[in-house]
Amino acid sequence: MKVRRNLLIALSLLSLGANAQRIKGSDTVLPVAQQTAERFMNQHPDARVTVTGGGTGVGISALMDNTTDIAMASRPIKFSEKMKIKAAGEEVNEVIVAYDALAVVVHPSNP
Repeated sequence: MKVRRNLLIALSLLSLGANAQRIKGSDTVLPVAQQTAERFMNQHPDARVTVTGGGTGVGISALMDNTTDIAMASRPIKFSEKMKIKAAGEEVNEVIVAYDALAVVVHPSNP
């Protein structure tokens, strides 16, 4: 639930100055972000939040070209991406909302 709380806080802060927010990026984060956005809009009927996937690179690119307000990422933002955003006169703030785990399982007969 800490993940949802962090996303709700981010949405709350962003919505102070606007009625519509755009979130784009990692398909890994997508289900949690969609549920959080729905919950947020239920609590704030005037707010509109759109959440779309496409991958971490898509989200960060959208952040750099100002077509999203929040980029969902499954990895830290690259130094080169930070520099592009900074060169455009913007700042980026990374907030970790969850950790993911991966396990590789192979049958013993697999060479």
